[in-house]
Order: sequence, then C-alpha cells, then structure tokens
Amino acid sequence: MDKKQVKNIYPLTPLQEGMLFHALHGENSHAYFEQAYYRIKGQVDAALFEKAWAEVVARHDIFRTRFVHHNVPRPLQVVLKSGPFHFEYCDMRNISHQQEQIAQLKQRDLATPFDLTKGPLFRVYLIQCADAEYQVVMSFHHILMDGWSVGIVAHDFMTAYQQAVNKQTSVNLIPAPPYANYVKWLEAQDKSAAKQAWVDYLAGLAKPTPVPMGPPLQSGYQVGEYALHLTPEHTKALHQLAQRQQVTVNRIVQCAWGLVLGSLNQSSDAVFAATVSGRAPEVVQVEKMVGLFINAVPVRVNWQGQQTFNQLLQQVHQQQVGLQNYHYTSLAEIQAETPYRQQLLDHVLVFENYPVGGESEELPFQIDDFAVYEHTHYDFEIQAIPEADHLWFRLRFNEHKTGLAEVTAIAQQLLGVLELVTGSETLTLEQIVEASLPAVSKPAVSKLASSKLSFSKQELRLCLAASFTVDNWGEGVDAWLSAFAVRSEVVVCGYNQVFQQLLNHNSEFATNSGLNVALIRIEDVLREGGDVEQQAQLYMDAIKGYQGQAPLIVGLFPRDPAFGIELNERVNAWEQQIKSLVSELPNGYVIDFASACQHYSVDTVFDALTNEQGHIPFSESYTRNLERELARTVLAYVGHRHKVIVTDLDNTLWQGVCAEEGATGVIVSDDHQALQRWLKEKRDQGFLLAIASKNNEHDAWSVFEQHPDMLLTKDDFVWAEINWQPKSTSMQAIAEGLNLGLDSLVF
Repeated sequence: MDKKQVKNIYPLTPLQEGMLFHALHGENSHAYFEQAYYRIKGQVDAALFEKAWAEVVARHDIFRTRFVHHNVPRPLQVVLKSGPFHFEYCDMRNISHQQEQIAQLKQRDLATPFDLTKGPLFRVYLIQCADAEYQVVMSFHHILMDGWSVGIVAHDFMTAYQQAVNKQTSVNLIPAPPYANYVKWLEAQDKSAAKQAWVDYLAGLAKPTPVPMGPPLQSGYQVGEYALHLTPEHTKALHQLAQRQQVTVNRIVQCAWGLVLGSLNQSSDAVFAATVSGRAPEVVQVEKMVGLFINAVPVRVNWQGQQTFNQLLQQVHQQQVGLQNYHYTSLAEIQAETPYRQQLLDHVLVFENYPVGGESEELPFQIDDFAVYEHTHYDFEIQAIPEADHLWFRLRFNEHKTGLAEVTAIAQQLLGVLELVTGSETLTLEQIVEASLPAVSKPAVSKLASSKLSFSKQELRLCLAASFTVDNWGEGVDAWLSAFAVRSEVVVCGYNQVFQQLLNHNSEFATNSGLNVALIRIEDVLREGGDVEQQAQLYMDAIKGYQGQAPLIVGLFPRDPAFGIELNERVNAWEQQIKSLVSELPNGYVIDFASACQHYSVDTVFDALTNEQGHIPFSESYTRNLERELARTVLAYVGHRHKVIVTDLDNTLWQGVCAEEGATGVIVSDDHQALQRWLKEKRDQGFLLAIASKNNEHDAWSVFEQHPDMLLTKDDFVWAEINWQPKSTSMQAIAEGLNLGLDSLVF
C-alpha cells in the first residue's frame, strides 16, 4: 500500500471488528456478504451509469477503505485518496435461458470473496435484459455499510446519474460527512460505564435461551430460508398498536419473539441479540454518513404470567431506552462479562431498513423489485422486513443444524403471538404463550409412549399406506422391531392407497387392530397432473373420515427443493392443518420425518432417478433412516422398555485418536473386537447403542467405514453425539433425543 495514497487511518468499530474476525476465521465464507439486486425499467447509458457510481465511490470514504490487521496492536481501517471499484456491463438481450445466466452470475459473484486488505470491496453489474429493461447486482461486504447507508448511496447515485445525463460533463456532489467523525466520537466514549450498564441489565439471568437445534448433521453452513408474510390488515394493526403504546413495530416484534423464545426454552426470562441503528444523535450529520453504524446488543424479555402484552412492551421499551447511550458496546465484550460467555447468544433478530425502490421525474428510468441476499455468522437469524403494504419475516437458518419443519413451527408460533397481541389487549402473557403453541407441540414418540400398551407377548400388525412406493419398507421396519423382541407383521398396502385405506369400511386399516400408518406427500399428486391444493383438502377430508379403530400414525416428509420455494411453503401450510386434524383424533399421532431424521447424517436425501422410474422419492440411505424412525415410534407405542448403552470411541472401541492417527491408523486389537462383539450381542438382546464422543464427526465415521478390523458399523447405533460438548451435555442430548430418562442410559 502506497503511503502517499493514504488519506486517513482510524480503528474499527466493535461490529466491524467482529465481522473482520469472522471473515478471517469463520467457516462460512458468505457471512456478511451483501448482494443487492434490483430491476430498472427505462433507458440506461452504461457509460454514465459507471461514471455515476464512480462519483459515489469518490464521495464516500468507506468505499475506498481497506482493513489492516497484520503487525498492528489492533485492527485499523485505512482510507485511500482514490480507489477502484469493480464495474461490469453484461448485454444478455440475445442470450437464451437469460434468467439462468443471471442466476449463474450471482452465484459466481457470491463465490468470489472480498479481500478486506486489498479490495476493491464494492462491485456493480449492469445486466441488459431488453432494450428498456435491466437488472443490477450490487455487492459489498457488510463491514462497509448498513441498510440505512444503502439508501443514502442510492440517492447519491441517482443524483449523480441525473447530473451526468443533463450536463454530460463532470458530476459534482457536495462532500459527504466522513465516517471518521463517528469513529472519533466512538473512541471518546466511557467504555467502562457502558460495560457496567450491560452487566446490570443481564444480572440474574438464570440461563441462556438458544433456538433449539438438533445435533449437527455435518459441519459447515448450508443456507435455508422460510418466509412468513403478514397480511396488510395485520400489519396495519401492528402499526396502530405501536402508535397507541408509543413504541416502534420493531419493539413489538422483539417482545413477541421473546415470548416465543421463552416458551421454546420453558423460561419466562429470554435473551437474544438484536440490531440497533447505532447512529448517535450527538454526531453532527450522522444521518448523512455512509458506513457501518448498526450494532448487535442483547435484548432481555423477562415477564410475569399475569402481565399483559402492553405492560411488557412498556417494560422492555423503558429498559432499552435506558441503555440507548450504550448501544455502541461490543457484543463480544458484553457476553464476556456474563457467566455464559459466548454461549449467551446464538442468534440475532434484525429489523431491516433497506430502500424498496425509487424513481425521479428527471431520470429516464425507475427502480423496483429491490432485494438483498445477506446473512450473518449465526446458525439462525430472523429478519423483519417492512414492505410498502405489509411486514414479512425471513427466517434464515443453517440446514446442517436444523430443519425446515422446526423453523416453520417456530415461525407459526411467532405469527400466533403477533395475532393474539393485536386481537386483544386484555390477554395475559400466560394466556398468549399457551394459545400460541402449535397444536402438535411434542414429538409423536413422547405422546405415543403414554399409551403404556404392550405387544411383547403377541404379534403387532402394522399396516402401511403411502402416496409413493414403499414396497421395500416392510422388511426394514420389521427388522428393527425384531431387534427389540417385538413380533410384528408389517403389511404394505397397494400403491397410492391412502384415501382408500382411510375411508373404506373394508380396508386393511378398517379391519386392523394394531397400528395404521399413512405416509403422505401432498406434492405427489403432481405426477398425475393433479391439483396440489385440491389434494391437500382431500387428505384433510379423509383424515376427518378415518374409519379405523386402531391408532393412526400420519407421516409427513421433508420438502424437495426441486419443487421450488413457493410450492413448498404452500405445502408446509397445508401440513400444519393436517397436523391439527390428526391431533384431534382420539388415537391420532404425527411423525414429522423432516424433524425426526435431522440427527441422521445423510449426504443425499432425495433421488430424482428412482423417483422418476419407480416413484421412490428418497435415497436408499435416507429411506433406511425413515424406517428406523418409524420403528422408534412404534416401539414407544408398544411400551418397549429398553436400556441404552452409550460408548466412547477413541481408546475405547479402538486404540488411539482418530483425528491424529487417521481412519486406518488407529489400532483395533483383539480386546477391542471382543468389546465390539459384546455390544453387538447386547444390541441383539434389545439394548440400544449410542455414541458420546468428543471428536470430529467425519474422522469418527471414517474409522467405521474404512478400518478393516472394525466389527461395529454406523447402522448399529441409534444415536450419536460426536462433537466437542461435555459428556454430560451429550448424555442429556441422547436421552432427550430418544425420549428417555437419564436412568435408561448406561455409559
């Protein structure tokens, strides 16, 4: 870096430091990568378009900033006097599969990380789709600026372009207030007083309240999303409530989320991270500055059951107003002052403030369809996004840590709370939380286990009907039941016979006295060109008219991304109604396989080839896990009382540490094989086998797959906690996952 090119040097803000840390050390390369895209209708001069953006880059220091962290006591941001940005014009007017090409361009852009040390940190793509239609992709690292700043930048760009069109000469934008002024103000604040204020605020917190997630399926980050849209009428009701209580809609959302989070953790004291604007009014012209001002701070929602929501609103609002002068404090430093350290907060709530479009009478085009791809380093985040006519939520999650079914249930509970608080102002918080719980709030296994029936002395007849091919399920389910000394006859009904089995007086379901299982995928009707909505209604009518006397288990399945987000969201909504209907039956139970199977590590869930050839939608490995999960549910129903033998791996099933020695480098001696034979014998006698090991999951399973002397296989275990958690935590997770008490585990 040429020192002559340096205009200014100053420290990073707390949130910038956090983002720099995750950029340098995080596994998730897309964290804090911001990609905005919008459509332009009208006439655009590509050369003037690039020139206008160059003026914006020259106007705001943050676009010419580089971040230095080597050989300095603390990270610094260095502002250059001039600096390039990446601009690319793409003419796609005559290209076939245009949208696919644009999608590929976006993916290539996402796959190109920003070098925060060298730059450039800002990229613009102008894509011409037709003579008077364009798409713009604008990318930057979040360390540069926040949503409010994007609005300022958009206004400056339109001003610069308008001047360029009118004059065709140099563009003159008045100098912008430098971001350095804010950093200077920030450095002068009393950090010790701020830290103490947050310590006092969090004092007495009994425990963290994380978003419940199962054991990770694998390492890394795979983004998943769920969208929850409020109606315009509901949105209007939220604004009216905010006006009456003299708070923001953001505050209402925070309190509602606190109630949901508390109920998920069985606590009336919830805490989570939420973003704040960070634009201190003491800083002159702060509203015109471009940079990263937002910060994430803890929000604590601590309530009493007999309070009303309005009382809670005022309580939380007053607390946050009292902390407003300390919103600049580093979240990492706040957490470090608590007993829970970095375990205090595991997700963030963001109330977005991005522009939704714009036009000018003097510009030859208008901008609309503004959208942003972004996510943080958290495995779960909620983004509240105000549109022109309604509010909606984007729940973004790591698919390697949790599933769509769990996120959908959480979103529906949040919706329930928001509907209740706008529908009545007299309900107590206890009533709101109770009324917002999903109709089926506990796994089918725990509900079935309460039946206390036993078929250990007689044969259990299990009838399966499905909307897809399950001819090969019978043998797998029967094998699992036999392993636990449950004699069974598994009857697989004819192909796609769910309706007939539910409604026919003479069907296998109607005459069975054991257990009936209906495996439903609403979207299967598309194979025959049918209507999905009509099919959903038919299933609901059939469940209402169920003719059997035996308990009915209804299995619902994960969504296939091939069907698209819109259809899958509609199916999710219908399945929620099906769950409610099944729960109303005297002996109706639901298995949500998307949720129940999340702890099984399977690389491929769906198989397009077998689905096309034989209507077998799932891969063979995932099908085996579905069979296993169904067998677990049946075992709970018949009251099978089993013990679980939990074993470690390194220096237990083999000698050595697999992470250091490698899959074939560990030693499996005669003594180790003797232990493994004993475990297999116990499994054959009806015991369950599980693993609790501090290890890397991939390294551990590689030993089972590759070492020639191993006798046990991955399929011998019903549960595995292979992570870096304490043994006590892993044992608790195994017990909860299998719906057993800790006294059922032998370690």
